[in-house]
Amino acid sequence: MMKAVITCLLLPLALGFKFHIPTETMLRWEHLIEPFKLGCIQESGVDYDAGLNVLLRMQLPDDENGQCYLKCLAERVEIYDGKSHTFIKERVIEKLGTTEEMFEECFATFPHTEDCKIVHAAAQCIVSKLAVPIV
Repeated sequence: MMKAVITCLLLPLALGFKFHIPTETMLRWEHLIEPFKLGCIQESGVDYDAGLNVLLRMQLPDDENGQCYLKCLAERVEIYDGKSHTFIKERVIEKLGTTEEMFEECFATFPHTEDCKIVHAAAQCIVSKLAVPIV
C-alpha cells in the first residue's frame, strides 16, 4: 500500500520533468535555419512536419532522412563541410553560440564516418549540453 502512495506522489514529478533549450538560443537557431528548411526537407525526404518543427519540438529526427535533414541544414548555414567531413570551428562558435569547450566535446571528433550521422551526433551532443531541465 505504501509503495502505491509513494508512486502516486512521485509520478507527477517524473512526468513533469522536461528539457528545453533557452528561448534566445532557440530563436537564434530558428532564424539561422528558416531560409533553408523547405529545401532541406525536399532534399532529405524527412517528414515535412518533423523538419518544419524540429526546434519547436526539440526532438531531433532519428531516422536516416532526419539525420540527413540536419546535415543539409548544417551545410547550408555553412557550419559543416561535407567534403572534409568536419565542422568549421569559428562558424559553429559564432552562429550557434557555443563555447570552444562545447565545440571540442560535440563537433571535433566522431565515431561515425557518414556525414548524416556525424551531424546528427553533434546535434544530439549540443542539445544535451544546452538543455535546461524544468520541473
